[in-house]
Amino acid sequence: MTVIKVNAITVPADTGDELANRFAARAGALDNADGFEGFELLKPTDGRELWLVLTCWRKPPTVSHHLKIFVDAGVLKPEQRGKWAYYRLYLRP
Repeated sequence: MTVIKVNAITVPADTGDELANRFAARAGALDNADGFEGFELLKPTDGRELWLVLTCWRKPPTVSHHLKIFVDAGVLKPEQRGKWAYYRLYLRP
């Protein structure tokens, strides 16, 4: 069974193309992750700043597993604040 997760992210208009290029450059970085089938970045067509990220998994892993995979691939950057971790999209090369 494939599990599809959909995440919505707000992307300012002036960084959308850069984000799309960064995602494309990291497309193969997750190929060997256990249970990972792929991800896709969906750009809005109506001028909104809300983009969708679809990830497909063969089994439902935990959220922390998802986050670790994206951090290891350089897609997310964690910031530890006390016992909580906050994640940001990493747009730098």
